[in-house]
Amino acid sequence: MRLSGWFLLAGLVLAGGGGIFLQLPDAPVHNEDRVPNVPLLLLEGETRMLHSYGGRPVMLHFWATWCTPCVAEFPRLLQWAKAHPEWTVLLVSADEKREAIQPFLHQMEKKSGIILQEVPHVEVVWDQGKVISQETFHSVSYPETIIISPDLTMQDKIVGAIDFNALVR
Repeated sequence: MRLSGWFLLAGLVLAGGGGIFLQLPDAPVHNEDRVPNVPLLLLEGETRMLHSYGGRPVMLHFWATWCTPCVAEFPRLLQWAKAHPEWTVLLVSADEKREAIQPFLHQMEKKSGIILQEVPHVEVVWDQGKVISQETFHSVSYPETIIISPDLTMQDKIVGAIDFNALVR
């Protein structure tokens, strides 16, 4: 069971009072507010705004080439994306150097058997300075995935590898 938020364990301490804060794991996010309309720097150099992807479900997936769980998950992620053309999948790299991304993608294409250019609803984004992942979506652990509904509201935040069998929308 997942709970969210901060819970204050009430109680007064005889020597002056106080309380203890306990952080429990985050629950799935159901936010009625639209996600921020941040600029996305595509690997090819073009910039698109996040809201331009509205109208269909969006998977905003944060990863890095140096992240061992990301490397393990990536071929399955590409296979899932190819099988779900009704989604837009934004693969947001948190790598410091843009040059590290393309060789990694070629390696993952070989492992998965999927050529990214043949899957038009998948785009690779470079998160220069980790502005999108860390400052906007508060993602500091990779892989991490934000599920965005067609109306651009955040529906879920998945920390860690995705259970692709459970991801049905």
